[in-house]
Amino acid sequence: MLIVPAIDLLDGRCVQLQQGDFERARRYGDDAAAVAVRFAQQGALWVHVVDLDAARGVGANRAVIARIRKTVDVRVQVGGGVRTLQDAEALLDLGVDAVVTGTTLATRTAEVLSWAERWPGQVIGGVDARRGQVQVKGWSASAGGERALAGALRGSKLAGVVYTAVDRDGMLRGPDLAGGRATADASGLPVLLSGGIGSLADLQAVAAAGVAAGAIVGTAIYERRVDLKTAVDALQRAEDAARWAA
Repeated sequence: MLIVPAIDLLDGRCVQLQQGDFERARRYGDDAAAVAVRFAQQGALWVHVVDLDAARGVGANRAVIARIRKTVDVRVQVGGGVRTLQDAEALLDLGVDAVVTGTTLATRTAEVLSWAERWPGQVIGGVDARRGQVQVKGWSASAGGERALAGALRGSKLAGVVYTAVDRDGMLRGPDLAGGRATADASGLPVLLSGGIGSLADLQAVAAAGVAAGAIVGTAIYERRVDLKTAVDALQRAEDAARWAA
């Protein structure tokens, strides 16, 4: 399975939130490109970048994202504030390998599916769920049921789905395997689980369950509860990259 480290950007700095709460942002460094290099050196095949400023509509970190892209050879996927065709195109023009969109997927599903037709293998759906409801606009509002949205993606050209358990995000209490399985079953697409990974044992549980192509890990790496290299060596193989997106 893929072990995908996360870089969340707020005012150009690396942070992690708890349950999407900007008032509980924890800062982990000012040089996101250097963090990405470290992840690549430890064996990551993908890096997951979230532009939190763009997600809440108060700016963007595209210059930082461009530096990350130019600095590392691994694949980079970017989410947060990807609300329009122009947003997606701007990021892809920076050279990122895939964009992740959640709010527009939930509110204008057909539009996002048309992006996937335009850019095969480069558009990933984001299903961010709290108590069965899809969360949008930086997780500040709800937009219908998660299973209905996942079902609407079946047969589409989306490269995959990032399934985020919002209540578990940054909390280190374990992933939502049931939610990930339901999303994979309903959509028929490969899924990356996000939210709640707190240990190597959690990652081993994801691998054993066989519900996902991999898992996104953020806070647990920064808090040194998961050693990325150890996790990669134990659970990831080079061929796993082909299980996900481009």
